[in-house]
Amino acid sequence: MVTFVGSVDLESQLKECQQQKLQIEQKIKERPHLTRGVADFDLYRMEKEKSQIQERITKINSILYPNIIA
Repeated sequence: MVTFVGSVDLESQLKECQQQKLQIEQKIKERPHLTRGVADFDLYRMEKEKSQIQERITKINSILYPNIIA
């Protein structure tokens, strides 16, 4: 869960989330590809986790760097 305390804390959370996302992407690349028609639930789980981390990254970025239209 993202806690909104200070910009220094948010920046460290952002770096941690980015690192986690890169690790998951690397694990996905290293997985052997299965034949068509075979369900790979580990892959689905990793993709879902990657998506959740990306959502956290987006939320943190929107707080740290708001898109203010003047």
